[in-house]
Amino acid sequence: SRTVPYVSKTIGVPLAKLATLILIDHSIEELRQSGILPQLPAREYVSVKGPVFPFQKLTGVDPILGPEMKSTGEVMAIDRSFDAAYYKAILSDQKFSKSGTVYITVRDDDKGKMVNIAREFIDFGFRIVATRGTAEFLRNHGIEVKTVYRISEHKSPNALDLMRQRKIDMIINTPSMTHSAKRDGYLMRRLAVELGIPFITALTSAEAEVEAISYARASRLETRPLHSYYTT
Repeated sequence: SRTVPYVSKTIGVPLAKLATLILIDHSIEELRQSGILPQLPAREYVSVKGPVFPFQKLTGVDPILGPEMKSTGEVMAIDRSFDAAYYKAILSDQKFSKSGTVYITVRDDDKGKMVNIAREFIDFGFRIVATRGTAEFLRNHGIEVKTVYRISEHKSPNALDLMRQRKIDMIINTPSMTHSAKRDGYLMRRLAVELGIPFITALTSAEAEVEAISYARASRLETRPLHSYYTT
């Protein structure tokens, strides 16, 4: 109900119609000859499927993602490059920051991979705040970072304090399975939803966010009719 229409719109081919005709005994060759099934050229564009989540309306629900379906819709973002398409997908949710302060707290396995991402944010002019372990690791790799307390330490300033004071514009948090980290993560995610702060829980998403920010700072989005992607 979602994927087939999405792919059909992406490639400009009515897959459900084709499947129905095949079921009622039309051959693929016949469909090709009639022009209903066109020859698919190499595509020079990218489509990004952006899920739409109802967490703002569901008080108390943890917005962390897992294998179960939580989205109530999705947005199709399409452009000539991945960074532009991903930027469009983010804008559909109205949560995007090109500058400000990013709060980082990642599990030990992700700290090494976080270094280059953090450098990109510094190059964009972002300020970085982080919990003690993450801050020390980044600082040891030459990245300027301010240390803040974990929520479970019950000291100030921590992530919740800074979020409520509107001093955080984005959060990157890869969840850890310890009890205190799970509780801290839930409190941050829930408050981020309520305040409309972008919250990233995977490094692949953080890397894509960096690409989108880079595009947004250097380029302007263009609006094109959908059929133009199929014909050029």
